[in-house]
Amino acid sequence: MTHRLQEATAVAYDHQQDDFHEYLDGVIEDAVQRNREIGTLAALPGVGRPVASLLENAISDIVFNVVDRMVTDVCSFDNDQAITQVTSISADALMSPKYDRRLNQLAQSVVLQSLDVIKDHVQIRRWKEVEPLANSPE
Repeated sequence: MTHRLQEATAVAYDHQQDDFHEYLDGVIEDAVQRNREIGTLAALPGVGRPVASLLENAISDIVFNVVDRMVTDVCSFDNDQAITQVTSISADALMSPKYDRRLNQLAQSVVLQSLDVIKDHVQIRRWKEVEPLANSPE
């Protein structure tokens, strides 16, 4: 299960890496624009705006590289022990009796609602069948 999780993460991340980088750039740009210190720096005549842009690019690059490294490490088979622990804890939580009760309640609710819908449809059809008999001459 651990290897499958690592492989799935690697494939998904590989396909979405550019989108993720673009998303991070937007989030960081928004955060930098809200930051007072960088706003003050950008207000400096002449060099302020270029220095602020340089800082924004550096922050974006650093954050993306940290996240990229984290995902790469998670996908590495060298980290099987940590991923195995996370997978095991998650699987145990999903299989706990607490979730079984919730799942049973949900299944029971779905079955009862389905039976009510079926019962309503059957009653409607019987009503349609009974009416023509009532109108027919004897």
